[in-house]
Amino acid sequence: MIPSRKLTARTPVRLKAKIISGGETYPGSIQNVSESGLGYFIESVIKVEKDFAPKKIVALSFQIPSGETLNLDCEIIWCSRKTPDDKRLTIGIRIIKPPQKYKKFSKNLKTDYFRKKRHDFQKKSD
Repeated sequence: MIPSRKLTARTPVRLKAKIISGGETYPGSIQNVSESGLGYFIESVIKVEKDFAPKKIVALSFQIPSGETLNLDCEIIWCSRKTPDDKRLTIGIRIIKPPQKYKKFSKNLKTDYFRKKRHDFQKKSD
């Protein structure tokens, strides 16, 4: 059995965001969130590979449902491509010192997600 790299449970989500690394801005979308990290898909072509090397510090910016913009410092933990020729990446990032607003957003998202799953399950059972 291979141990999971994820230390906390992830909640699926789709949020537009941008990462700034090496002086370049890379638009993309957040795919999942946890209390301490998230999964992110970069939608644009990667210009410099080292901008997304593990342990690299990047800036992440996105708007939460309340309308507030969160700006987070993050560390790249892993990255992968669908194919070797793909110039886009999916990355796993750890949030450095997650602020209280992010923790509250993550917790509310998780609560809403599981409430909806429970509701959908109950609806199917009826």
